[in-house]
Amino acid sequence: MRCERRCATGPVRPATNPRRAIAALTVLATAVACSLPRRVANAVKPQPDPPQTIRWNGVLFPPTDSLGDTAGGSYGTAWMASASPDKLTSRVRVFLVRVPPAAVFTFHVHLGSCAHDEGMFGSPASYHPMTADSTGTAAGYVVLPLGYPNRGHYAVIVEATDTTTAGGPLTFCGPLIAPR
Repeated sequence: MRCERRCATGPVRPATNPRRAIAALTVLATAVACSLPRRVANAVKPQPDPPQTIRWNGVLFPPTDSLGDTAGGSYGTAWMASASPDKLTSRVRVFLVRVPPAAVFTFHVHLGSCAHDEGMFGSPASYHPMTADSTGTAAGYVVLPLGYPNRGHYAVIVEATDTTTAGGPLTFCGPLIAPR
């Protein structure tokens, strides 16, 4: 009834008392500030990397690096692990270092080895390009709707989508070693 009478007599004017306005702003600021830590605490945390003892692991080198030397040139690491407790999906992570900044790379897991490619593990559409940051590192991640393998031969192949060196596109390859 009160609101109806007040509204019927004309528009409601805002409060002119500055103390009330400051008190209202203080209450609003406190409510917002107190809710931020709760939001951060309830945020979904990324899934941690699985232990090396339960995943396939590999080191990636350019084919011209016959010594497997990580001291000076570009190289990468990769792993493949189960993405679910029932082992019906697999996840793969690839990480490159000392690559040209802003270079774009594609990566795929292949059956076989670097020298004897027997085809891609999963659909090409599942894999997405990765771009190197300003420090020359690039990371890629994919979840494949394929069962986690417990045997076989697998390799990770990474290729630059553009010419990143004078000698042509930068390519990496390395076998994935099964967990023990």
